[in-house]
Amino acid sequence: MCFLVGLVPMLILSCVLSLHRDLEVSVAKIRVQYPDYNVDEWLLENRFEGMADVLNPAAIILLACAIIPNIPSVTFMFISRQRILKILEKEELCKVTKEGLRMLVKSLTMQILIPLSLCSLPVFLYMGVQFSGKQLTFLEYLIFVLICLPPAINPFITLYIMAPYKKAAKVE
Repeated sequence: MCFLVGLVPMLILSCVLSLHRDLEVSVAKIRVQYPDYNVDEWLLENRFEGMADVLNPAAIILLACAIIPNIPSVTFMFISRQRILKILEKEELCKVTKEGLRMLVKSLTMQILIPLSLCSLPVFLYMGVQFSGKQLTFLEYLIFVLICLPPAINPFITLYIMAPYKKAAKVE
């Protein structure tokens, strides 16, 4: 079982290490698209880096590893959420307990969906930049900002949705 947990990271690492970037082809493309860039200076300082081509098989595997696992996790989350809400309707619990559990389920749902959407967005931005052929520097920076946002947002989701935390934080 432990091997299965490490399988996806091993696959991602092997794909990253096997990405073939042909420096001469990349430099030629840059010189055609951006003739005013001084590529020779970058080559002398070994600062030449770039994004891999989306049609590269290793890049396709990397993108699939970033997107495909999200589908079963969201599906499982919605199925579990519906089952929990059905159990809450059937159980003989007091009104306050039921409402607290509903808010907990709502909070957990938001804590799954918001980070998932913010982490999936950079993948789609990367694909959009690759297929459009445009160089948008702000998108390159935005990708990292979007990846860092979910851990910063999660505590506020809990504070806003959960009534006991909301009262303690005097948000109401």
